[in-house]
Amino acid sequence: MNGAAVELGYRYQDGDLIRVDDKLVENQKQKETWVAYHKKVGIESTFYSQHNSRTLAFLEEELDLKLIYLGRLDKESQGLMLFTTEGDWVNPIMKSQNNHEKEYIVETANHISDEELLTLEKGIDIGDEFPTKKARTERKSQRIFHMTITEGRKRQIRRMLEAIEHKVVSLERIRIVCVELGELAYGEWRYLEENEILALKEECAPQEKEEAK
Repeated sequence: MNGAAVELGYRYQDGDLIRVDDKLVENQKQKETWVAYHKKVGIESTFYSQHNSRTLAFLEEELDLKLIYLGRLDKESQGLMLFTTEGDWVNPIMKSQNNHEKEYIVETANHISDEELLTLEKGIDIGDEFPTKKARTERKSQRIFHMTITEGRKRQIRRMLEAIEHKVVSLERIRIVCVELGELAYGEWRYLEENEILALKEECAPQEKEEAK
C-alpha cells in the first residue's frame, strides 16, 4: 500500500494506492484528480496498447491512477485533453445535449471563404442522422480559423470540412468548457487548479428537474 508492504487486515483510507502482485487495484476509491494534457499528433486516445501504437498508457503509469478521459482526439490531431478519476462527471461535461463548448484552431490546405465559414456555423450534413449543431468561427488568416462546437462526434470537424470540399491539415483543441490549453507544453500534462475544477463543476453541474406540482 502506497509502495510499502502491509499485513493482512490493515485498514486503508480513501486515496491510498493499493497494489496486488504489482497491479493497481481498480475498484478502490481514489483521491479525486483532474489532469490536463497537451496531446501530441500520433498518440492514440486510448489507455490500451494496440499493435505497438503510441497511447495514453504512460499517463496512468506516471500518475499511478486509473483515469477517464473527457473526450478524445483523433490520432492526427493535437491539443487539450482532460482526464479525471470522477466518472460521474463524464456525461455532464461531454454529452452534446448539455451544449458545453470545445474550441479548436483549424488550418485548411486552401483558402476558406467567409461564405463557407457561415455554412459551417449554420450546421451541415456530415452523413449522420442529424446535421451538426450551430457553431462559431473566427477567422485568423486565409487558411486558419477558430471553431467552437458543442458536440463531439467522431472526427466531426474534419468531416464538416470534407463536406464543403476542404482538407484539414492541422487541428488543435485549445479549450474544453472553461479549461484552456494555455501555455501547457506540447506533450506535457498538469493538474487542474482548484479554481478550474470548481468552475468546471459549476458550469457543468446537472440541472435539477423541477419538482412535480
